[in-house]
Amino acid sequence: MEGRLRFLAHQSDLTTVTVTARQPARYSPPERTTFSTTVRRAFQGSLQAMADLGQALVLGTVAALPWIALGSLIGIPLSRRWRARRRHLSGSASSE
Repeated sequence: MEGRLRFLAHQSDLTTVTVTARQPARYSPPERTTFSTTVRRAFQGSLQAMADLGQALVLGTVAALPWIALGSLIGIPLSRRWRARRRHLSGSASSE
């Protein structure tokens, strides 16, 4: 235990701490925006949001197309078989 304490004391003697302090350049507060500037920014933000939504919808549709095609290839034949089987079963049940 004493050896560990001596080791840590020796290590802390070798530690170097460097502190750098700078005075900031002249501070200039942000200019107060006018009402027209705020309206213009809100309108531009709305247009950007609308464009982003359009892009997301197009990308979502493109991403879904392979799944829709696969579902159609599997689902259409299955639904046709199911309908034919229902017709066959309902036709044989009514003839009895």
